[in-house]
Amino acid sequence: MKKYISILLLLSASILVLSSCLTKLPGVVFTDKGTTIPVLGKKSGDDYTYRLKDPFTVLTPGKSVYLVYTSTQDVTAEIPVPEGEPLQITLPGGKGARLHYQLPVKTGFVLSGLTVKGLSENRDSFTLLSAGLEETVDGYRFRYVRDGGSGKDTVFLNKGLVQTGEFEFSFKEQLQGFNTRLNQIQIRIAYDYPGEKDSEAVVTLEGKGSRKEHTVTLFKGGSTLYFYSGEEGFFPDSVTVTGENEALMGLKITSLEIKPFSRLVPVDYLPIPADIGVMLNYPSKLWRRSDFEIFSWNLFPDFLLIDFKDYALQAAALKRLAFFTEKKGYAGTLLDNRTLALLHGWNAHDYRAQDLALFFNTAADKQVKLNKEEYELLDILISNGIVKRENNLYKPVSGGFLAYSRESSDRLRYLFITHEGYHGVYFSSPEYRRAVHEVWNSLSESEKDFWKIFLNWKRYNTEDLYLVVNEFQAYLMQQKIKNIDDYYKNYIIPKLKKSVPTLSAKLDSFLEEYPDHFVISAGKVEAALYRLYGITSGELRCVRD
Repeated sequence: MKKYISILLLLSASILVLSSCLTKLPGVVFTDKGTTIPVLGKKSGDDYTYRLKDPFTVLTPGKSVYLVYTSTQDVTAEIPVPEGEPLQITLPGGKGARLHYQLPVKTGFVLSGLTVKGLSENRDSFTLLSAGLEETVDGYRFRYVRDGGSGKDTVFLNKGLVQTGEFEFSFKEQLQGFNTRLNQIQIRIAYDYPGEKDSEAVVTLEGKGSRKEHTVTLFKGGSTLYFYSGEEGFFPDSVTVTGENEALMGLKITSLEIKPFSRLVPVDYLPIPADIGVMLNYPSKLWRRSDFEIFSWNLFPDFLLIDFKDYALQAAALKRLAFFTEKKGYAGTLLDNRTLALLHGWNAHDYRAQDLALFFNTAADKQVKLNKEEYELLDILISNGIVKRENNLYKPVSGGFLAYSRESSDRLRYLFITHEGYHGVYFSSPEYRRAVHEVWNSLSESEKDFWKIFLNWKRYNTEDLYLVVNEFQAYLMQQKIKNIDDYYKNYIIPKLKKSVPTLSAKLDSFLEEYPDHFVISAGKVEAALYRLYGITSGELRCVRD
C-alpha cells in the first residue's frame, strides 16, 4: 500500500510540474458525483495532451471512465498507467457529432489524463468536451446526440464494450422528437464474427406495437447490416439479436448507429447502403426518384446496385454498354440507337470500373452522342468514385455496379442479383480472381470446351478469357452446390441439345467422361470464396425475412 501511495504521490508531482505548461480548458471538467476536476490541455507536435489538474483514483467497483468528444475521424489515444506501458484505445470518429465513449476500469485505477495521437493534419479534428466516472453498462450504452442546431439527430452506440450472447438495445426515449418528416430511420449494425459457415442469428425490430424478425447469415469475419424504417413498415425503437448459443459464440457487435436517412432526391447520387436482401425488398414507393434507385452493397461498398423501374429505362442506360463490353460479335463496337432497337440486351448487368472508363472514353473519342440516361450513368459513376475525369480522359478508380429491373418477377430478380453479385465479388477481389483462374486452369480441354460452348450459346464474347472465367464462376455459384447437377444435367444441357442438335453427341460424351464436373468445380470455387470472405454458393443475402 505504501508503495502504491508513493507511486501516486510521484505521479501527482509529475502532473503538477506538467500542469505549469498546460492551459486550462474552459468548461471541460472531469466529474464523479460531487467531485469536479478541471482539465488542462496542450498541443505538442502531432499530439494533443489532456491532463486532470489532480489525478483521480477509482475506489468503487463496476465503474467506467467516460469521454464525450467530437472527432472527424477515428483517433488513437494513450492513457498513462502508473506501472507499465500506456493503455491504448481507439476513439471512433463521428463526422463532427458528439460521441460518448465508455472505458470499464478496475478499482484502484488512477486516471491522470490522456494523449490523442497524430493530429498534425487537422488539429481541430478532435475536441474533448467532458469526462467523468459512471456505472459500467452490461452490454452497450446508447447516447442520444442532437448535433448543435444543425438538425442532424444521431444515436450512437458506445464502442467501448463488447459482449457475447444475446443482445438487446432499446432507444425509445432517445428517439423522442426524432425528425422523421422528410426522413426515415436507418439502423446500422456492424459486427465481428469468427464462426463457421451457415451460422445464423435473428434480428428483431420492434416499435409502437409492431414487430418484425429477420434471419441474418453471420458471415465469417463480420459485416455491416442496414435496416430502414420505411422498408420495415414502422419506426423501430428497439433491436434484439438472438440465436442458438453455438452460433452466437464469438459474435461481437462493434457498433450500432441510428440516424435519419433523407427521402429527398440526392443531388450527388448518394447511394443507400444495404444488404442484397434489403435491396430486393425495398419498396419502390420509398425511392428518392421515380425512374431508379441507387444502393451500395454492404459486403463490397465500392459496388453500386441500380434498380431500374422497367426494362426500357435500363436498356436506354445500359444496352449499348452491354454490346460494347461483352456481346458476341459486337464487343468493342459502339452501336447506334436504331441498330440497338432491333437487338436484345441483358435483363441484368454487371460492369467494372475499367470497362466503364473504356466505354465512355471510346464514345468521346469517336464523338458518339449517347442517351441522356447514359450521361446520367456517367455522373453517378463519377459522384461515387468509380471513375474519374483527368486530363480529358475517364480513368477507372475502383468498384463498378450491378443492375436489374423491377419489371422482372421476384424469382428472376433474386436469381439475377445472385448471379450478378458473384461477378461483383470477382471484380472486387484480386485474391478470389486468382483462385478462380487456378480452378479454370486445372480443367481439361474438354471441360473448358463445354463452358465455351455454353457461353457462346448464351451470346457471350468467348474470345475474352477474363469474361469467360468470370461467367464460369458466376454460373457455378448462382445456386447451392446440392442443386447444381440438377440445374445443368436436367435443365441447361437438355435445353442446349434441343437448341443445337449437332452438339448432342459431344455433350453426352462430356457428361459420361466428367460426371462430377459441376459439383467438383463448384466445390473448389466455393472453398476459395468461403476462405476469403465467408461466402458460400447460392446465397449472397445477409438479411432474409
